[in-house]
Amino acid sequence: MIVSLKAFITQYIVSDVVEDSDAALKMAAAALLIEMVRADADAFEQEYEAVRVALSEVFNFSEEESRDLSELAKTAVDESSSLHQFTRLINQHFDQGRKIQLIEMLWRVAYADGRLDRYEEYLMRKLADLLYVSHRDYLQAKHRISRGQSS
Repeated sequence: MIVSLKAFITQYIVSDVVEDSDAALKMAAAALLIEMVRADADAFEQEYEAVRVALSEVFNFSEEESRDLSELAKTAVDESSSLHQFTRLINQHFDQGRKIQLIEMLWRVAYADGRLDRYEEYLMRKLADLLYVSHRDYLQAKHRISRGQSS
């Protein structure tokens, strides 16, 4: 699994061609989560831990697999020129329910340090738009996560 993720990141960085594979989708989701951690100037360990927990829960990863994917996603984000390459892949393969689940994961990361920064909220709005998630679904996800619930 991790080998295929490493192969994906190598191909992705070198050629900017994304294969329609399960590993590519997981990488795209992880990259958006890492981007959320970096949205404000303060990347706290709680936020990185929230990323690893989200990856473990949603993709049934072990702790090690989640940590490895997080590290690979950091590289992908560093090497990317925009969020569109990640959101395009997600839009092609995730149904609306999975997109809302991803929005909830992003909210969990944003709230992981106990506060919501204006840059995190801006990025959330931008990602919701790029993922074609309605404003209503975006707000409902925010309220569920801020109250400690999820769908």
